[in-house]
Amino acid sequence: SGRRGPTSARVGPSPKSLADRRRVAELIANGMTRAEVAESLGVSPATVNRHVHAIAAAGGAVGRDKRQVLDPARRTDLA
Repeated sequence: SGRRGPTSARVGPSPKSLADRRRVAELIANGMTRAEVAESLGVSPATVNRHVHAIAAAGGAVGRDKRQVLDPARRTDLA
C-alpha cells in the first residue's frame, strides 16, 4: 500500500545528501551563485535551493550575502 513500516522510516538525511549539502555550502562560500552551483554539480537549481533551505533549517546561514554562509568544514550536523 506504499506505507513505510517502522524499520524503513528515514531518521535523517542520507550520507550522500549530507555530502551534497556540504558541497553546495562550500561552493556558495567560494562565491558561486546558486545557478552556477547547479551547473557545476549537474543538478537542477531547485535541488540546490532544497539543499540551501535544509542547511539554513539546520542552523546554517546560507543567504544572498555570501559572507553569511556557514563553514562546512566545521559543521557535521547539516541535517
